[in-house]
Amino acid sequence: MYEDAAHLLTNQASKGDASAQFMLSHFYKKGLGVSQSKAQSFHWLGKAAAHGEALAQLEIAKHYMKGDGVSQSVEQAIKWYAMAGNNDNPEAAYKLGRIYGEGIGVEMDLIRSAKWYLRAAHLGHPEASVYAAINLSSGNGIERDPFKACQLFIRASNLDQAYGSYKAGKCLLNGEAGASTPESAYKHLLKAAKSGHNPSRFLVAELNLSGKIPNASPSFAIKQLKNAALGGDYNSMMLLGEAYKSGNGTPKNIMLAAHWFREALANKPMELSSTSKEATSYEWKKNYPEEIDEGLKDFALMVGISGPNAKYIVPALLIMYFIVLLQLLVFIYRQKQKMKAGIYTN
Repeated sequence: MYEDAAHLLTNQASKGDASAQFMLSHFYKKGLGVSQSKAQSFHWLGKAAAHGEALAQLEIAKHYMKGDGVSQSVEQAIKWYAMAGNNDNPEAAYKLGRIYGEGIGVEMDLIRSAKWYLRAAHLGHPEASVYAAINLSSGNGIERDPFKACQLFIRASNLDQAYGSYKAGKCLLNGEAGASTPESAYKHLLKAAKSGHNPSRFLVAELNLSGKIPNASPSFAIKQLKNAALGGDYNSMMLLGEAYKSGNGTPKNIMLAAHWFREALANKPMELSSTSKEATSYEWKKNYPEEIDEGLKDFALMVGISGPNAKYIVPALLIMYFIVLLQLLVFIYRQKQKMKAGIYTN
């Protein structure tokens, strides 16, 4: 079967058919109906690329980038990526965005990076849509445009890109895409939450607990908060502590409230400075000093410590646990001594 297909492809490729040349390159690479040959594979790949086949141009760029069968050359890789990108290949445009944005083998160029990310986004690349949107929202290498950024986040969400869903929900909540409702934001946030994105779980829970969406479910909110809090999300720990403290969506439980406030204090998030890091790590990006102070206050009040001494709560608890443990050990030791004394007396 492959022999007949290879024969037909060879005839079409010899006549200059770029698609047939690209397919024949693949046949030689895999040894399908022909003797496996890297040289013949690259020969037909080059023919296809020269005739404008974008997929072939993309493959040649990858070869040069890795040094696979050719001398490694970022310059040649960029040349072929650019050909493929200008030939409407989204992956090639995305690769160029990364090369210039991260300075891979070239000097970092945020303007060129933003241009290629935006082109890839318009060609339907999910990750490029997120990067392009971040650039537009921050003015990184391109003029700042929160409205266009939100539209691209929505596009990324519709392409099932989890972080794009989170950012789409956030910008819709903030009104950055014009008039919107919490319900429209919730749709995107729920997609991200289902993928395991903890900050989205927090926002989904918050919308349910506040009753800002139709058919709000406090019990569903608590479930989302627990999952996110167990995943280390500070906001979720704080809100879960408040929920247990007030009995919102769950029975009141002062001990669990205190536990989650304490966990929140131990998990204060670090501020992220790079938009590239923000996009790739899918981390929460913010400092919350006021909420930290409020959590400390709530936690302190629960265990009877207030005023300026509240900041000593964690060390105080550790000392308290140590004292209790010490008392327990002393008690056990004395009981053993009494038992020994009883045995010797008898």
